[in-house]
Amino acid sequence: MPHRKIQLKLIASHLLFALIVTSMPSLLAVFRLEFGLGVFQSSVLPMAITVPVMIANLFVGFLIAHIGQKAVLLSSLVLEITGLILVSLAPGFAMVLIGFSLVGLATGAAFTALTTVYSELPEKYQDFGLYHAFFGVAGILSPIIISFWLEAGLGYRSLFGVYAGLFVLLMAALSTSRSISNQKFREFAITDMVKVAGSPLMLLGVSVFALYAAVEIGGSTWSVSAGISIFSLSSRTANLLLSAFWLVFTLMRFGTDAAARRVGALNLVRGCLLLAVVSLIVWIVGLTPYAFVLLGAALGPVFPAFQKHMNGLLPRQQRGLFNGLSYLATGVASTVFIPLMGGIGEQSLAYAYIPLVVCGVAMVLVVTAIRRHTASS
Repeated sequence: MPHRKIQLKLIASHLLFALIVTSMPSLLAVFRLEFGLGVFQSSVLPMAITVPVMIANLFVGFLIAHIGQKAVLLSSLVLEITGLILVSLAPGFAMVLIGFSLVGLATGAAFTALTTVYSELPEKYQDFGLYHAFFGVAGILSPIIISFWLEAGLGYRSLFGVYAGLFVLLMAALSTSRSISNQKFREFAITDMVKVAGSPLMLLGVSVFALYAAVEIGGSTWSVSAGISIFSLSSRTANLLLSAFWLVFTLMRFGTDAAARRVGALNLVRGCLLLAVVSLIVWIVGLTPYAFVLLGAALGPVFPAFQKHMNGLLPRQQRGLFNGLSYLATGVASTVFIPLMGGIGEQSLAYAYIPLVVCGVAMVLVVTAIRRHTASS
C-alpha cells in the first residue's frame, strides 16, 4: 500500500539520521584522546551539532511551506553526506567541527521534514511511538557499533565513511520515489508564522520539548562519563548501560500509542515524567547505576505521545512550523545544558544531573497548564 511504503521510508530515514546523532556520547572520549581535550572542551563537539540544528529549525518551517517537504529532505541529505565526509577525512579538529556543523544543519531540516510528512499520513499509519522508537533503535545500535568498530582497530574515520555511503544510498532511493510528494503551503506567510509562533498553545508546547531535551540529551550525553565517575564502571560497562537505556527507551515507545489511547496522552506524559524525576534522584545519590535504565523507560513515551497530541491540535499548515520550533527548542536546550552539565561536571558529574530534576518537575507543571488551556478553549 502507498501509505505503508511512505511510513517505512520515513522510519528508515529517521533511523539513519538518528544513528549519527546518537553516536556522539560514545565518541566523546575518542575525540578527547584524539585532540587532547578536557571534559568541558569536549562539550563543543555536541554543540557543533545542536547549534546548527537550532539554526536549521528556525527557518525550516518556512522552507517546507515554500519549496516543499521533499525538496527540504533531499537538500538535508546533501548536507549530511558532505558533513560526514569532512569528519572522515578531517586532518584537524577545526574541520571535524565544520563537518559536524553540516551534520547538525542536515539533521534539523530532515527531522522536521520527516515529522511533518509523517503527521499527514492517515491516522492508521500515524504511529508516533513506532516512528520515534527507531531513534531508540539507533541509540541501541550506535554504542554497540562504535564499541566493536574501535575494538577492531578500524577507527572512527572509516566508520563515518561507511555512514556517508549509506546516506548516498538513501538519497538515491528517496530522490527516485514518487510516493513522497513535495507538499507546499505558499499561502502561509512569514507574518502568519510569527503570529502563530507567539500563541499560548504553541509556546507551552515548545517549552515542553525544550525541557525534555535537557533531560534526554543532556542525561544521555554525559551518561558514560557519569557512570565511570559515580559508580566506578569500566568504559565498556558504561557504554553497555547506555545501550540498555536506549533499549528500554525504545521498547516503551513501541507501546506508546496504545497506552495513550487507554489513559490519555497527557496523563501518560505526566506519569512518565514523575517516574523520570525519581530515577534521576536515585542516579544522583548513587544508589544504583540501573536507575539510568529506569530513566530510559520513563522518557521513552514522552516525546512521541506529546508530539502526536500537539500535532493533532494544530491545522496542517501550522504543523511544519510547530515541528520546526519543537526541534529548535531541543537544540536550544542542548546548547545550554550540555556545556552547563560539563561545567558542573568538572567538580562532580553527579551534581551535573541536578538541573535535570528541575526540568522534569517543570515539565509536569507545563503539561498540566496545557491540559487546562485546551479544556478552556
